[in-house]
Amino acid sequence: IVFKNTPEAGLGVPLPEGVVRIFGQDSTGSLQLLGEDNVSHTPVGQEVRLALGLDFDVTVERTQTEFLRASERITISAHRLDVSNAKSEPVTVRLVEKMQGDWQITEESDAHLPVPGGAEWRIEVPALGKVQVTYRVRVRF
Repeated sequence: IVFKNTPEAGLGVPLPEGVVRIFGQDSTGSLQLLGEDNVSHTPVGQEVRLALGLDFDVTVERTQTEFLRASERITISAHRLDVSNAKSEPVTVRLVEKMQGDWQITEESDAHLPVPGGAEWRIEVPALGKVQVTYRVRVRF
């Protein structure tokens, strides 16, 4: 879950460091724990990211398919992300690849979004289906 700590999002107050628990209603209307995560001290206006747990029906297998040291300070590598969805409904998967140094994606199967410290892809995976995401990155250290 990702949201901004703003009044428009229902908060807008400094959040202390601690455990956040998220509950939702099940099919009978009873409360059920959906997951929990730790949150750092978060000032108003900052983004809050909560990782509530693993979804065992959606898996990602990451494979590095190429690596080249182009110079003493530059590497070029290629990667493949195989995403599988065993659910009976389609899902949107957020893939985040952490990258260090001065990086540039030179080829990709799907357009990425730059995020702090890396790149993000949002991929629709059909019910009982698979999707493959590939990219090549040039990194200067």
